[in-house]
Amino acid sequence: AELRDALAEALRAGLGARVLVVGTAREALALLRESPPDLAVLDAGLPGWDGWALARDLKADPDTARIPLLGFSGIGLGGFPLARAAGLDAYVGKGQVDQLLARARELLRRLRSADTAELGPAAG
Repeated sequence: AELRDALAEALRAGLGARVLVVGTAREALALLRESPPDLAVLDAGLPGWDGWALARDLKADPDTARIPLLGFSGIGLGGFPLARAAGLDAYVGKGQVDQLLARARELLRRLRSADTAELGPAAG
């Protein structure tokens, strides 16, 4: 819980983001389906049903598939293949707060660019 709270505070302070924290993947799934956010940060080590499984379910659901997913875990570099297989958009090791903020900024920037591109050229 300490790490989760520290990451939430870093996202609030570093990005000015509204951060909602849940304790389980099932709580996260319900919240993300109810109100899809601009970005979801998933802990691979969630109790019971891990963040990898949550990511796969989110990417398989048309209502949540477009949510950018940033994952983190304590297994370091070994998590990259698992993150990719789960459909995560980015991955960092636990404790890499600066990297987490950088990846979050990158994903949000990409999302905003894609949303702007979908609007098409301005009518003139």
